Amino acid sequence: MVIFIQGTLPHYRREVFNEMCKYDEVLVVHSGVSNKQDKDKFRECVLPLGKIGPFRMQKGLYKLIKQENPHTVVSMFDIRWIYSVILMYLLDSRVKWVWWGMDKGASKIALKLKLLIAKRNNPIVFYNSHIKYEMIGKGVNASRCFVANNTFHVAGALPCFDNPIKDTFINVGSLDFRKQNDVTIKVFKRILLRTNLDLKLVFIGDGVERKVLEDLVVKEKLLDSVIFTGKIENPKELVKYYRDSIASVSFGQAGLAVLQSMAYGVPFVTKENAISGGEKHNIIHRENGIFCKDNVESLEEVMFELVRDNNCTYARELGKNAFNYYKDKASVENMASGFIKAQEYLKNRNG
Repeated sequence: MVIFIQGTLPHYRREVFNEMCKYDEVLVVHSGVSNKQDKDKFRECVLPLGKIGPFRMQKGLYKLIKQENPHTVVSMFDIRWIYSVILMYLLDSRVKWVWWGMDKGASKIALKLKLLIAKRNNPIVFYNSHIKYEMIGKGVNASRCFVANNTFHVAGALPCFDNPIKDTFINVGSLDFRKQNDVTIKVFKRILLRTNLDLKLVFIGDGVERKVLEDLVVKEKLLDSVIFTGKIENPKELVKYYRDSIASVSFGQAGLAVLQSMAYGVPFVTKENAISGGEKHNIIHRENGIFCKDNVESLEEVMFELVRDNNCTYARELGKNAFNYYKDKASVENMASGFIKAQEYLKNRNG
């Protein structure tokens, strides 16, 4: 049995754990809201959470691990969850321990502590190859490094790059200031004036910035061209918008929406220094998406390039590559394989 220690159980992780159930019995331990559904194959245990300053402690975790007696524990590599770090030292001789999600982070002190912990002989599973090689460059042993490319299952995903109609730019996710959607709206207006095409810009999601953006749309006289749908989670509804999409555009932030867009065969456009949890590293510039510079003119040129010919040929080519990339390197099956390889390393290490 494998225990996964998480802070919460996001809906997009469920299919990853279900995939892992093909190989092991899986217990997901977390301190969020219960999110397991009847069809899920893994077990779930919600533990109460204690807080001491910046640190988090899941009460009863030690007792649970001893009681369940797993052959492997996969724990998030976040030293703020201090109890997991302590338990690794307490239980490492009896339980095979795998770290998941090491990254540089914002704190230099925290990074030094993580690098110190990483010197132990525990496998480390990274969210993507970029972070893996960055940590190897800082002295982490390459033989213990594995990648479970961060993704989530997209139900009902279709290769939308070959849809006859391509007349929409799309933005999916929460509406907050970090995404700089106001920049996207202003650039979109420039594209309309420059091309005289009947294009749409669709925002799918809700958030604190929605009213600000709606007011901007009124100010820019774009009511007929910019649409706010609210939050949509039903794949059958989502695919209707992705079908007509030329590209997903999120100037300031590139999160899991990158992978969702790829799963539908729609390229992703963002700036080079966009805020990201590592998901932007799935974008291969001008192969399955585009990075623009951190200025309005660069975003305008990219969006114009994607609509320059009536059939959006270049956008379709990028979308096809994005779809194939998702299938080959960012599927749920691919993510699960990273954990399987880490467990194989442990078996071989212990003979």
